[in-house]
Amino acid sequence: MQQLSIHFLFERLFSFAYNKSYFPSEIHLPAISKTYFVEYQKKADVFRWEKKGSHLIIYGSHRRRTLIRKQIFQALKTDCQMAFTPRLREMSQQYNLSFRNVRYKTQKTLWGSCSELKNLNFNIRLLFLPTPLVEYVFLHELCHTRHLDHSKRFWSLVQQHDPHYKIQEKKLESASEYLPQWAKL
Repeated sequence: MQQLSIHFLFERLFSFAYNKSYFPSEIHLPAISKTYFVEYQKKADVFRWEKKGSHLIIYGSHRRRTLIRKQIFQALKTDCQMAFTPRLREMSQQYNLSFRNVRYKTQKTLWGSCSELKNLNFNIRLLFLPTPLVEYVFLHELCHTRHLDHSKRFWSLVQQHDPHYKIQEKKLESASEYLPQWAKL
């Protein structure tokens, strides 16, 4: 009996690891109103990605889930650069809060961060959030270019630019609910 249950468990894990349905066939990006239809080409020896209009093609063996996910996020990083950076620059000028550089990463716990050098980092997963919430994260980090802490002066600056910031803060607490399951792992 124990052998049967171990065999069953191994079979379930094995089929999950090789199950192509683990990967998305469509990727919806509400923050930029875009959808990709995803194709997987497992013939290639090298992992890479390619965009053709609304199609995202991921090359590489689907047996290497981690590398496939990495390629998907690398592809989405270009969307962040193309869509988010110009909006961030507009907001920077609008609020007179300058930054030095911006980078997009696959962070596990942060939506954004700001360094002492005024370098901003944003989570690629912001693409799955509603646009107003993304813009609030941008505002929040831009305010950190002036106040690197969460002091009263910082929150006063945030409130000056968004009087309803507390509502956005509350929404951010559960923002991971916007993420598709494959993007949470």
